[in-house]
Amino acid sequence: MYHTVRHRMAHARLIHSLFILLLCWLLPFNASAQFNPAPGPINDSIQFNASTSATSGPYSLTRSGMSFTVSRPGLADFTFTAPGLLGASTEQAAHAFIGSDGLLIRSSSSTNIENRTTLVFKQLDTADPVQTLVNHQAFLTDQPTVQIRRSSDGLVLFTWTAHADAAINDTFDIALYRGDTGRHLCGMIPFNRDPGDQTTAEVLGSGGNATGLRITRTRQNFPDVTQDCALPQALFEATPQAIDFGEVANNQSPQLQVTLSNPGGPADDAIEVSAIATTTHCTPVGFTPLTLMPGDSTPVSIQLNPQNPPGQVAVINEDMAITRNPAAGPAAINCQAQSRDPVPQLTLNAGGLDFGQVNVGVAATRSLILSNTGEIDLTFQPVTGPTLAEFSLAPAGPIAAIPAGQSTTLSVSFTPSAAQVFNDSIGFTTNDPVSPTRTVSLTGTGHIPQPRFVMDPALNRLDYGEVEQGYRYGKGVRIRNPGDALLSFTVDVAGDARFSYSDQPNQPGVGQQTSRNITIAPMSERTFRVTFDARAPDGGPYNGTFDITNINDTNGPPTRTVDLEGSVIPGKTLDVALILDRSGSMNEPTADGSKAQTLRRASALFLQLLRENAGDRAAIVSYNTQAGLLEPLTLIDAQTRADLIDTVTNSPDLNPSGATSIAAGLLEGFGQLTDAGRDVRAALIVSDGKENTPAQTSGGPVDLNTIALPPGVGVHSLALGRQQDVDTARLTDIANRSGGTSQYTGDLTGLNVFDVEKFFLQVATTLLGQQPVLDPIYTIAPGQTFETPIPLIPADKEVTIALMFKQGVLPYSVIAPDGTVFPTASPPNGFGQSVEELPTARLFRLKLPSDDPQRYQGVWKLQVAHQGFMWVGDGKKRVQEKIGTPIAYAVAVAAGSNLRMFAFVSPQPAYPGDRIGLNASLAEEGVPVSGAAVEAIPTLPNGTPGSPVTLHDDGTHNDGEAGDGEYGGEFTHTLQAGGYSFLFRASGSSTRGGQFTREQVLGKTVLAHPDFTGTDPQGRDCCTPTLRLLRIIIVLLVIAVLLMLGRFWWSRQMRVH
Repeated sequence: MYHTVRHRMAHARLIHSLFILLLCWLLPFNASAQFNPAPGPINDSIQFNASTSATSGPYSLTRSGMSFTVSRPGLADFTFTAPGLLGASTEQAAHAFIGSDGLLIRSSSSTNIENRTTLVFKQLDTADPVQTLVNHQAFLTDQPTVQIRRSSDGLVLFTWTAHADAAINDTFDIALYRGDTGRHLCGMIPFNRDPGDQTTAEVLGSGGNATGLRITRTRQNFPDVTQDCALPQALFEATPQAIDFGEVANNQSPQLQVTLSNPGGPADDAIEVSAIATTTHCTPVGFTPLTLMPGDSTPVSIQLNPQNPPGQVAVINEDMAITRNPAAGPAAINCQAQSRDPVPQLTLNAGGLDFGQVNVGVAATRSLILSNTGEIDLTFQPVTGPTLAEFSLAPAGPIAAIPAGQSTTLSVSFTPSAAQVFNDSIGFTTNDPVSPTRTVSLTGTGHIPQPRFVMDPALNRLDYGEVEQGYRYGKGVRIRNPGDALLSFTVDVAGDARFSYSDQPNQPGVGQQTSRNITIAPMSERTFRVTFDARAPDGGPYNGTFDITNINDTNGPPTRTVDLEGSVIPGKTLDVALILDRSGSMNEPTADGSKAQTLRRASALFLQLLRENAGDRAAIVSYNTQAGLLEPLTLIDAQTRADLIDTVTNSPDLNPSGATSIAAGLLEGFGQLTDAGRDVRAALIVSDGKENTPAQTSGGPVDLNTIALPPGVGVHSLALGRQQDVDTARLTDIANRSGGTSQYTGDLTGLNVFDVEKFFLQVATTLLGQQPVLDPIYTIAPGQTFETPIPLIPADKEVTIALMFKQGVLPYSVIAPDGTVFPTASPPNGFGQSVEELPTARLFRLKLPSDDPQRYQGVWKLQVAHQGFMWVGDGKKRVQEKIGTPIAYAVAVAAGSNLRMFAFVSPQPAYPGDRIGLNASLAEEGVPVSGAAVEAIPTLPNGTPGSPVTLHDDGTHNDGEAGDGEYGGEFTHTLQAGGYSFLFRASGSSTRGGQFTREQVLGKTVLAHPDFTGTDPQGRDCCTPTLRLLRIIIVLLVIAVLLMLGRFWWSRQMRVH
């Protein structure tokens, strides 16, 4: 609307001023007009027109029923349909043009019980929406009256809406609006009307000046009720009203910004700003006349053009007049400044340069930045200094003039010639009138680099105390170099061969005793693991030294010696078993006793894992030359479990004697597994030798080569003992063909004795539907507390945690992600726990609230503490026993879970050089799990670890199709004949949330060729195809020789005859 009004005003200025006044009187609703009605009553009526067509100025109106259309030059047609109609028979509509750009539309309708009247306003020269002034509804039969009046200048509308006079409790709606914009100015809340009531409206004021608006209600026998309202205002602000440029050189023309704004409300007036005056030194940049509607603002830039007499400072204080209509708010912008002559000014980034400590003969460089923050060129006289040879300035020579606002960078170098402090300076003389001379100090210290040898703590002795035979115990020695030169020295271990060292402190194992030259960079450190290997025989103390020699730190001695001492105590035996070998070789000693004793104790642990009153049944079979049934298939409950454990622990029928008939033991065990209705049937057989006696059956002798495997029975085999003594090949074959697992232990020395128990635990938990999660081994020293993280995911339903020790049991606890400590006397709601105590083991089982996985999802912690004592005995009777030596223990964790891994090793026989196929499948609730990290970590026949084999799920590694949850790979380093062990480990993200880990150990035997023992030049066993080809060649040569001999004999015979 307002830009249209301005165009009209521009044309009006061409006419004589008297005509302008007349036009303004005729068209009082101009957008730039100030709201200033004359004081007095508002009583000029507006007449509504019910015709179907009308014109007003540039606008043409047509009406069809209750619909209005107005044609507007330069704007889209305005179309409006009167709202709120009740019945076509009583519909009425009329219009009234208000001023030059306003339109009122009144519509009404009625029924027998209701009347409705609507009054709307539209400003025609804008796209602003229609404004509803009155939307009156009354449940009376009489049509309400609507009176619309205006003041003498046409700027105020007065709307009075009432019911018929005869009605009781009629209501009034009274309001005042602007006639040019339709904006609400003043109103009185609706009230009940009494007969004889009157309402009036007036413009308050005196002397021709309006001061406000008032609505009055006059009631008989009651005081008048009035509502006063403020007049619309023309508001104008300039922020800031005064601007101060400060001190400005007369060759500068800075600018500052002033914001012009109209802070008025919707009903207030617009402000026209037609000019901002230019003064002698201050100019509005790019200003053009503008109209500020209420709420509008615009920035204006003011430019200073300073002037002053030469050598003097001129004060500028000028008002820039603002021409505005109406003349509201500030009339001028105050412009202030002080004008002076331009000058240069030198600014330095530093008043001095401190190079600190610099190695002798090494150059250090600092930057010196010279900036001209003045207004004219900064010129230099020749630079003075530096005078010492250790300092230099680049570039050398005169410094070129620096233009205003620019800078120059100089490089100052310091190269110390000796280990001492050097001081110098650089002087600058310029045309800066304030500081013509400036000095920059230079300082630096020469330094000769030195290494430093620091051993934390200041050790002179490592006492390992008493260490159980077969264990290794390492202690760390940390050496730091906090100096600034390379530290070098030589390390060695001397004395008893049980002591060794390694610079890999986090990798347990035997290190070395040979000397080694070591270097440590400045501000770095190295940690050495000094290990005591508790090898036989028992005894001690054994002594050695960790020697550090040739230390190049001249501030200390060139040699440091750490005394080493440790003793070896006898190892404790371990038990293991289920279909149990009792042949005479089971009496052979191990690092912890005999094989038979180990098998007894491991069998007890296996039986303890079986579930009470859950349908689990167990049988115990022993075998040597023949098999014997020690316990028939027995349902597990508290009493029968105790009886079975007593049998494997104490029965003389397990004492070693006789030969070995593995087939006899299997057949006796198979005879107990004939119930095909059982969900899972398995035989767990342990053998420490080769079969030397066949089983005698009614059908004749049966050995491992001819034994029939019953369908549905998985055989899990453990080859116990040395490679050359055990029938590993056929045991592995039987396990592979039946879908079971197999493993080879080797000699049971050191910490690998836990491998037997861990294998039994893996088999037991797998048979019970659980998945191995992890099985680490630790050695914990007195005063230490170890935590094993155990991740659980929503797919997990229960978890079994086994702690295994060589003697006694250390205190432990299981900590949930929320901090709850188990075992607890009162498990949280939804959790179930059980604890089984064995003399050297603890079994902790936890049922999880699978319907609320958020309560257990996350990382649990198994915490084991060595507090200087251990529990000795079982759950019925146990006592504390002090112990001050390191203790080894193993952890095995299995989870009953819907996320499961099944690992496989290729079942066909393998010979040196053959490839072994490795596969694993992952599924969660039957859905393949893709995207996991799966690897198989091999252990070679000589006990050394091999390189991990990554298993892929890409469809190209004998793994089915890509993304099907089947992972495959090959192990190719099969140069050694013997038993290989593979730890399958998978980790990834569960589809239900959380990170999972799954582990499974499988074995595989690589067979030495039965009739060829030669090697190729690389030491590899020759392969079978080559042998077969060689045999064929030999046979052909023999045939050829025989043919030649026969031919020679025949020719001789022919000559004789």
